[in-house]
Parts: sequence; structure tokens; C-alpha cells
Amino acid sequence: MRFIYCILLIFLEGCHIVPVDDYPKSNLKTPIILISGYNNKSDLWEQEKFTDYLADKQNLIYGGKLVFDKDSKINSTKGDTLSKMDYFSVSFSDSTTSIDLLSVELKNFVTYVTEKTNTKKVMLVGYSMGGLIARQYLTENINDHKVSALITIASPHKGSFWANTIYATNLLLGGTDSKLIEKLSSWLGKPISGLAIAQMVQSGRESFLTKLNQKQHPNDVLYHSIVAQKSMMSNFKTILNFFDIEVPNGNNDYVVTSESQNMSNISYFKQNNIDCQITKIENTHHFNVLNQHKIIYSTIEKYLKQ
Repeated sequence: MRFIYCILLIFLEGCHIVPVDDYPKSNLKTPIILISGYNNKSDLWEQEKFTDYLADKQNLIYGGKLVFDKDSKINSTKGDTLSKMDYFSVSFSDSTTSIDLLSVELKNFVTYVTEKTNTKKVMLVGYSMGGLIARQYLTENINDHKVSALITIASPHKGSFWANTIYATNLLLGGTDSKLIEKLSSWLGKPISGLAIAQMVQSGRESFLTKLNQKQHPNDVLYHSIVAQKSMMSNFKTILNFFDIEVPNGNNDYVVTSESQNMSNISYFKQNNIDCQITKIENTHHFNVLNQHKIIYSTIEKYLKQ
């Protein structure tokens, strides 16, 4: 019997068969979905080394980037080789289009993740406009959102003064179809005429954000805002004011004010006493806040334990 057992072990090792217990297993009961902002692909989380941090420092399993193929089906860049994954990043078809449409794509991603990981809920972590996409998704799926917590990072919940400036520029230069807009977008390296720009304008009774901020949000979701703050350099502010670009006083991250980044300031949350925690990161601007790996993960970890 012992001889047969030894022969079997040799055979298994020769065939490189790995015992089931040695396959990677999920460390989390609630998978994390990382959502990028305007004109950002899911590569952003990899470029900022946040996906590496979760894998190397927290021993979490990366399910890869989720993308739509030519048949509008979702695929992961990691394939289906892992039995269960801890976190994913999503890549929208066009991250400059309307937030309404992007929230529908997010719904498909949430469904995909819950089915693939055999879990009931996910955690959404949205950077910049990604936080607005997540909120729009929640308001449109009040009773079937499958979300345990939403963490937003530098998100313009009450609009962005940069969006105001870009929107005004679009109008002054002849609208989104203007050749001047095309040249300016090419020079900046990113489109500035996407539909989402108009939806992030700060004011207006009928604006997208005004309506979103008044809509019912699920009360069984835990909410947390990570706010980036960096004092505007005096000479930088002077230059912007010279070009009639309004830069608000007080704390901001060069793109969004601290007040706007705080979800607790939106109308529905105020009127219904919805609890929203806040983490402030000092001396950090809109474009490097994702480098704050430890602070961001400590916030995520807080809700993974609940």
C-alpha cells in the first residue's frame, strides 16, 4: 500500500498537478471594484501602483481589469484562472460620455463580479468622477445595488470649478464640434468636450449634479469621502485669475474644493441625516492622491471588517 502511495505521489508531481488547497483563495468576503474618473482607463490604478500595493502589501488577489469585448461581453485580463478574486478595476467603453450611461456599464461590472466571486455584495471605490458614477448607479438601483460600502476619492459631488471653466471654454469656442476644441484637446492630450464635463458643472437648478444630489440614496450602504487638500500656490492662482479662471478660496485639490469632495454636503444626505465618514489628506492634490496607498487602504480595510 505504501509503495502504491509513493508511486501516486511521483505521478502527481510529474504531471504538475497542484493540490486544491494550494490554489489562490480570496482573502475577502466582499470584493473591491476600483472605478476611475474622466478619461481614465482602469490602467490608472496600475500606473499609480495601487493594484501592486494591494497584492504585495496586503496579499490580496487581483482579478484584473474588466473590459467589454467586441460582443459587449465582460472579460477580465486575468481570465477565469482564479477561483475567487479580491479586487478588480473597470474599464469603461468611453469614460468621457454621460455619467448616466457609465452607471449602466458599472451595473454590468457589479453583476459580473458578484457572479464570478459568488458573493452577494461588493465595495465600490471611485476616484474623481468615478465616485459620481457609483452614486448614480446606487440611486438607480436602490433595492438591488449589491453594494456594502462606497468610498469616493477626490470626487466632485457638488461640481468642479475646472469643469465650469472647460464647459465655458467649449461654449466660447463654438461648442463641442469646434475645430478649436479639437486642437485644444489634442494639445492637452485628453478630450475636453465629453458629455460628462457638462454634468460636473457646479451650479444650476436643472443641472445633473443638482438632481443627483437630491435623489434617494440607499440607506444600507456605508459612505466615506477621502478629501485631498493642497493650498493653491499664490503665483499659480494669480496666473489663473489673469485668464479669468475663477479659483475658489479655501482648501481644494486644484480641481475640486474640499467642500465638494465631501459627500455629507449633498442635499439628500443633509436632509435625511445620512452618515458619511471623512478622511482628509493634507498637502495632496487631485493628480497624486492615489499615491496615498496606506491611507486609502486603511479606509477600505475599515469597511471590510464590518
